[in-house]
Amino acid sequence: SVNEEKPNPKIIQKRERGSIRWGPRTIDLDILFYSNMVRNDDKLVLPHPEIQNRDFVLFPLSEIAPELMVSEYLNVVDLLEMEKPQNLSVKKIKNND
Repeated sequence: SVNEEKPNPKIIQKRERGSIRWGPRTIDLDILFYSNMVRNDDKLVLPHPEIQNRDFVLFPLSEIAPELMVSEYLNVVDLLEMEKPQNLSVKKIKNND
């Protein structure tokens, strides 16, 4: 069964970064969704505020939950089809096993 406990914002740690942007850091976990929880405070924002701009997240998500509503009006597939201002090229690599 799935653990239905809500995330505890008290255990959220401040991440440590060096002087290099996008460089190594202790840990960086992005929580995209948690059930149907919507939260927006100084500790946690759910769903993740940048998910609609990240095809590297939307592409695999479209394979397992294409109709998942990411915003009030748009699902994963809708967002994947939208043009984004700064997006990396994302493509599926087939495994030949």
